[in-house]
Amino acid sequence: MVDEKDMGRFQKGRNGDHLMTPFQCDICHFRNIKNRDYIAGRVDDQKLMICIRRANLDAFWAREPGTVYNNMREMTRCVSLSEELGISDSSLVDMGPFPLKDVCGVGMAAVFLRRTLDKGQIRENVQFSTARKTRTAFGNCWNASVKGLGDAIMARETNKLFATSNPSYTMWFERFMTGAHKRMGDQTNPDLALPIEAFVEFQNILEDDWNAATSMEAAEEIEELACAVLGGLSAGLRGEEIPKLDTAGLLQHHEEGRDHLALPHVPLCLLGRFKGERGERYHMMPIAWKTDSGIENGKWFSRLVRSLQRKHREHGAVFIDKRGKRKQASSFEQRFFEILERIQEEKPGIISASVDVPEDCGISRTIRRSATTRARLAKVSEADIDANNRWRTVEAARGRAPAHKRIRDHYSEISLMLEVLLRFSQAQ
Repeated sequence: MVDEKDMGRFQKGRNGDHLMTPFQCDICHFRNIKNRDYIAGRVDDQKLMICIRRANLDAFWAREPGTVYNNMREMTRCVSLSEELGISDSSLVDMGPFPLKDVCGVGMAAVFLRRTLDKGQIRENVQFSTARKTRTAFGNCWNASVKGLGDAIMARETNKLFATSNPSYTMWFERFMTGAHKRMGDQTNPDLALPIEAFVEFQNILEDDWNAATSMEAAEEIEELACAVLGGLSAGLRGEEIPKLDTAGLLQHHEEGRDHLALPHVPLCLLGRFKGERGERYHMMPIAWKTDSGIENGKWFSRLVRSLQRKHREHGAVFIDKRGKRKQASSFEQRFFEILERIQEEKPGIISASVDVPEDCGISRTIRRSATTRARLAKVSEADIDANNRWRTVEAARGRAPAHKRIRDHYSEISLMLEVLLRFSQAQ
């Protein structure tokens, strides 16, 4: 139930709003944008006026009622004291008039608000995080235009600040975006984390399917699915990172990992472009040969390695389609869902019947979220979890090879840190 004091929230202005946010009436904003008067009955004019009213209210509601009230009270006191001292004409700021043009970015705000009415994927309409891309697109276009050429750049060493006349970066527009975000909120639909028992059963089903396979091609598909899902689970990979597994690195170091006396492991070598990094990067992530819950990474990757060797594949992505192109993570998703639904039906104690597998799960996030959840349940330290989950960053990516370093030398360094690097995957 909505609190009584919030009944008018986002629906009306408050006394003192104009003292915190630049304010012009709807008609003034309309004239600034269109350079003419409003025409009653004209559909596009009516839509624009509605957007202007909404934009004004959103800008006001960037600040909470208590903040607006306290600011108004202090300003009232300032006016009274200025009058007492006889300096009210010189000490108080002029509240207007504003220029006869859209200096606040209200036109762009109207476009943003219209975008929020488009059909969304999770909710009926698009969310704030989607609609705000209109502002980014406008800013990029502004910077690429002749207007952007006149903006000033202040730089010191490698840091830069831009002084821009882009109307979507005015103080009013910042207030508008804050208010709109407060009003719209965020509704996320994160992929569900699954218990480790689901992945153990997943492995058991794949083992039965692999033993029953009637062709090498069928067996290879099962091997790829097992390595993508179970290897991704052990390494805590995001869905888009799984297909970046590199053939050359896997073949080069698989036997060494297998034959390691103290800590048998599978060296996952990932090659590609990663978020937050520039250019192609090579990451090496060792994962446990067999995890505490019984995930047998070593067995599945050994099978995959034999298949790669049989086909004389030595370079490129491990997971490729019939055209030789690197697969997307989504190519594994349908079979992933089918097996999870089978587990849900046959072992209801593992995956609840209330879970809509295709809707609530996904390769993109379920695997990583499940891995992190399992690590916490197994009492893996937050430092180890963070080190594993942030392997992309410059600070935490111990497994990232500099461009000038040979992979052979890089693996030698990784081997010295196996005990630390395997803690996360061993707990799976």
